[in-house]
Amino acid sequence: MSKGFKIHVDIFGQEEQTQSEIDKNAVAVFQATLEPQLLPGELIVGHAQNVLKFSAYSEQKQGISGSLFCTNFKVSFVTADRSSYDGEHNNQRNLLLGENDIALCNIDDIYQASYPKLPTETFVPKIVSTGKRKKFTPGGNLTGKVKTLEIRCKDLSIHTFSFKFSPKDEAKSTVTAILHHAFPTRLELMFAFEYQDPNRQPGKQTHHTTMFTIKSDWSKELDRLHCADAWRVTQVNEHFNMTDSMPECFVVSSKLYDNDLLKAAPHFLDSRVPAWCYSYKNGTALVRMACLRSESALSQTENNMLEAVRLVHPNKRQAEIADLNKQCPSVKDIANSFMKLKEICMPVSLKEFWVEDLNWFARLSDTGWLQNVTRCLETAVEIVIKMAGDTPVSVVMKESDSKDLCCVISSLVQLMLDPCFRTQRGFQNLVQREWVVMGHPFLDRHGHIKKNEEDVSPVFLMFLDCVWQMLQQFPSAFAFSETYLTTLWDSTFIGLFETFLFNSQHQRMMCSKEGIPYGPKKGAQLLSVWDWSLQFKNEEQSLFKNPLYVAEHEVVKHRRESASLEDSKRSLAEEKGASALESSTEVNKDSSLVRNLGYLIVDDYNDTLQTISKSDLDILLPQVKGPLIKLWSQCFLRWLIPVQIIGGGSPSEYFQQCILVEEILHLKHRVKVLESSQQDIPNDRVRRPKSDLFFSQDIHGVPHKLKADVLTSSFPYLPLGPLNRRNILGTPLSKYFEESMVAYGLGVSENGAAAELEDTDDSEGRNSKSRGENLE
Repeated sequence: MSKGFKIHVDIFGQEEQTQSEIDKNAVAVFQATLEPQLLPGELIVGHAQNVLKFSAYSEQKQGISGSLFCTNFKVSFVTADRSSYDGEHNNQRNLLLGENDIALCNIDDIYQASYPKLPTETFVPKIVSTGKRKKFTPGGNLTGKVKTLEIRCKDLSIHTFSFKFSPKDEAKSTVTAILHHAFPTRLELMFAFEYQDPNRQPGKQTHHTTMFTIKSDWSKELDRLHCADAWRVTQVNEHFNMTDSMPECFVVSSKLYDNDLLKAAPHFLDSRVPAWCYSYKNGTALVRMACLRSESALSQTENNMLEAVRLVHPNKRQAEIADLNKQCPSVKDIANSFMKLKEICMPVSLKEFWVEDLNWFARLSDTGWLQNVTRCLETAVEIVIKMAGDTPVSVVMKESDSKDLCCVISSLVQLMLDPCFRTQRGFQNLVQREWVVMGHPFLDRHGHIKKNEEDVSPVFLMFLDCVWQMLQQFPSAFAFSETYLTTLWDSTFIGLFETFLFNSQHQRMMCSKEGIPYGPKKGAQLLSVWDWSLQFKNEEQSLFKNPLYVAEHEVVKHRRESASLEDSKRSLAEEKGASALESSTEVNKDSSLVRNLGYLIVDDYNDTLQTISKSDLDILLPQVKGPLIKLWSQCFLRWLIPVQIIGGGSPSEYFQQCILVEEILHLKHRVKVLESSQQDIPNDRVRRPKSDLFFSQDIHGVPHKLKADVLTSSFPYLPLGPLNRRNILGTPLSKYFEESMVAYGLGVSENGAAAELEDTDDSEGRNSKSRGENLE
């Protein structure tokens, strides 16, 4: 599957193709040569005909025939399947990758596999996997004929191709090309340096994310946080003359001079001097610091840096040190736990899935992934309490080189303290500042080039998982959805965005168009991942929006308007000598109640909450114990068809939330219309306002229909097609939900396929009957 999500939804009001248009397109497809769509600078380097792509978990019994291409950017399977050109399926794909494309940067391992056909009776629970699998070594020589190719990807998807009917030389040359281009040994061999879009203007920023590459970006952030007197922007690293791993501009204590930084830099690992991360409104600060090269001989250097932090504290309190090397999982711990997690989330066959399903939760616990997530959240919560408690102090995070766990904890702390970073733009600013500019080694951690595999570790995924946990506990506090987080993770493996392609800002500038020539090329036309229009249309980007956030802020806005009205009434009453204390109290009480809608406050945290000022309603303190830390199913299990829930899961909830919020917005709009009008207006005369949510209603209040496809728990990443397709497996949960589909505009025909319901009232009755039959 492609890195982008797939949307199988018929948008209301969109014109469908006529039969003549479909036939015309069909003729064009079958007469044309099967070739992949190429980006500017993309070249085909390998090609095999008559390749069979197996359906996932079909036990190599179902597939589709086509041609397999390898380019310098992706592996592309091209077929003349009717669904790729007719109007029945509105397949809206990633603009960079098609549904059957695999970015080379996404490929993790490649195997030659053989799957012998075994009768069902031969299956024994002790069998973990059938068939033989041999891992290909990058750069090695292929011997013999390649029959079946299995590509395992970093996003946990698996793609299997058969060359049984392909010419032997074509199969061998194509696999060789994939092995060569999927595992580059040098950075400049990646496709990002070949991409040249003639329509793109060099140096022009096409998004609104702050890049933090110039001094004014940092100054604006200090002004926003009202801490410009205590902290200052330094350019001591201009032209990277102090260290290559830090940006040219960053923030330090106003009590430190540039000479102090230059003297201290050689004593810290990688010359990474202490740098400011964030200042809370009470004056406390969060600082990141690398370890000293020699603790015993150079401890005075560290003390001088800590003293500079103390002097800018409002009460001159000594800063506390949070040793992340002890409190958080190490980079290696994260890598090891993720390797174990991949094993249980990527079964090779359906038989292996059912065997592992017997003790799946025990194996999940053994991976240690959720425990690592818990440790990160615990550390962030502890720092928040120190910074915003009754006796607030600044906190200095200490890590070996301050490039990994400092990024995780700093970002989490700021998300808990500052609502600004819970919007999509604010979150992107946060990632750009704390991860990209401050030197998280994305190139090494994501294994973009074949180098030292010990450096590979999904630290950024660990952070996104922590954010997802907060999103589950505070569902209305974030403006973005879990689909945004998953898509952001997927974007790290497209290999085209400079955001996730380098180890430092210095390396990034060397490779940029305006920077120093790098290798044999004079720079490259590098793209930013924050320009989402490069991947998705506006309609698809609406899936990034959280409807509960929209709903809460509309209610809060309404309460504020009501409060303003009550203030006016109170002023009038005071002029007449009356007291308005009671009405004022009620307004403030309502506002506080609304602000905490959807927020989870557990009794175990009562003592902790009392240490936080009651006025700090914007602070989020997630629970980090027990069952509230869950597996991020959308990210880790979306490709695993046996666990899909048809008509259920979080996508179904998302659909209903969108429709509910649409109705709230409509009612709010109708109230305004009625208040501004002198006469009653029929409901059908009030035009419904258009929202930016993905699932919305037309002007008559009818939700968009879902036609041939239905929502599953893997939406919007894994397209399924009609319910009666054979590749939908009948697990107990999927059987239970098979007819309990989304109530809006969905019914079930006799053959099990989803069908439109024209009568809303009748549809509700039939759906209720279907659910009753299921329960019986």
